[in-house]
Amino acid sequence: ANVGEVITLSSYSVVFDGDSKATSGVTWKNASGTTITSFKPTAKGVTKLTAASGSKSKTIYVVAKEASETEYVLFEADFSKYSSISALESEGWKFLGSSSQYSLSGGNLVIGDIGNDYVRAILPAWLGDFGDYAISTDAKMLTTKDNGRWLGIVYRIQNANNAYYPYYHMCLRENTTGSSGIEFAERTAGNGWNVVLKASGDITSLKNAYNFTVNVYGNTISYNINNSQVMFVTEDYFGKSVTNVSAAEYQKGMLGLTMNYGTVAFKNIKVTVQENAPVKAARKLDLINNARED
Repeated sequence: ANVGEVITLSSYSVVFDGDSKATSGVTWKNASGTTITSFKPTAKGVTKLTAASGSKSKTIYVVAKEASETEYVLFEADFSKYSSISALESEGWKFLGSSSQYSLSGGNLVIGDIGNDYVRAILPAWLGDFGDYAISTDAKMLTTKDNGRWLGIVYRIQNANNAYYPYYHMCLRENTTGSSGIEFAERTAGNGWNVVLKASGDITSLKNAYNFTVNVYGNTISYNINNSQVMFVTEDYFGKSVTNVSAAEYQKGMLGLTMNYGTVAFKNIKVTVQENAPVKAARKLDLINNARED
């Protein structure tokens, strides 16, 4: 919705978890538990409502933007605004592993350990109720064991209250020019790696700052560096190359940031609603005019 727009809740039916069809005649309540029949967002952001029918209930999110804006923001963090890791934890972040692997420094969230292969910071759990989203962050590596080490954006994380895997993974090596410089991978239910698709990029060192974006909608995924598409994943990769995965299991899930054998500084992170499937970028062709006069 747009800010100031009245939503008539009786116009909506709800598919409750475990159901295959929608239920009408739903009762709606706001955060304080008051029954409501309409809702008008007064500011942009996310508001949780509860839809109920009999013994069934479900959290429904109203995501609001200004009428002049083009995207619906689910979550946004500028790490220069935080004074401590505990301030992030109070907003629902989870930092897996040792506290020494996380810090706020120079206006950045710094994660990683040059002696550890698998450091992860997990965004607030409620984002796991979504699955079609765009995740964007400005970041740079600070230290690495070697130039094959990687930073990652992880998404559609399963088992949020246990091990925080399986999930999908955008892998970006410090030197992206190798054959596996960029990867679409799965962290499997067995806590191993299944690399589904890999490619090479043209960046020799991610120790310079770049913007990294994942756009995911259904089974279509786009990876982008500085608004340039570096990998495109389509429906064809699901159920074929991804092992032991039902596409339905991976349609939504939590989000995280990760680093392998090194440290990385994240300046910010932004999560928005992905309303349509990303498209494959047009292939760039270099045209050479080799005509000449004799």
